[in-house]
Amino acid sequence: MGIIRKIFRELAPYSFKKIIGGLISNNVTGYFFSKVYRDRIPFYGVSVNTNHKRILRKVVSDLVFKIYERAEIEQVRLHLKGDVDVVELGGSIGVNTMQIRKKLQDGIRLVTVEADPSLVPILSQNLRDNGLDSRVHVVNTAIDYSGKSSTFFSVSESTLSGRVGEKGGIKIDTSTLASLLKRFSIEKFTLVSDIEGMEIPIFIEDVKSLKNCMQIFLEIDGYSYKGINYSVDDIICMVEKIGFSVVIRYHNCVVFEKL
Repeated sequence: MGIIRKIFRELAPYSFKKIIGGLISNNVTGYFFSKVYRDRIPFYGVSVNTNHKRILRKVVSDLVFKIYERAEIEQVRLHLKGDVDVVELGGSIGVNTMQIRKKLQDGIRLVTVEADPSLVPILSQNLRDNGLDSRVHVVNTAIDYSGKSSTFFSVSESTLSGRVGEKGGIKIDTSTLASLLKRFSIEKFTLVSDIEGMEIPIFIEDVKSLKNCMQIFLEIDGYSYKGINYSVDDIICMVEKIGFSVVIRYHNCVVFEKL
């Protein structure tokens, strides 16, 4: 089964894989798996608690079939060295966070940032339930380079959406990468980011903070910053120009290492 899955992933066209994924993984199959596993979904050596109304049943199914954030998680499992502290932007419910924590060597810390305040308890609980909460700092803040000390977060019906900066949402503190590194006295580190393009200002406004960054794991979304539109390829070039090289790329998921 593992060999068939590997061949399918490597050879099947991306569009075809999306169609097949939609057929086998959906809210119906997810509801079934929720009952079978009692909302404790096994996933690469950990158990993910999905007993929360904001976690879609399709997410449950994606976890079972191991297609939830597949590229990002596989890249972490295969390429994260784990020998320096890690800053993760976008912890969500902690699925990738736990895989990161499992890779860390003794004494190495993980700072995981999640802007959605309602996801922080879920993330923290998943870490605790799996005995992975030591040396992990969960921070409820939004990465922001506007100069403001706070912003708003609009909570959605699912964990897969939600927007930073929309008035009428929940007021949350803001941070820059530089302020996080200072707050936790981090020197050498790895950056893991999946925050829907909100990390782009780091590579424009906060390049100095990447001086001691050894690896970068990016899930890249096209993004507009200060009136300029950046494509995935634009962002890859941007990161390369500040001293990183591409180790592996799968569509918009890219691993970089310091030259």
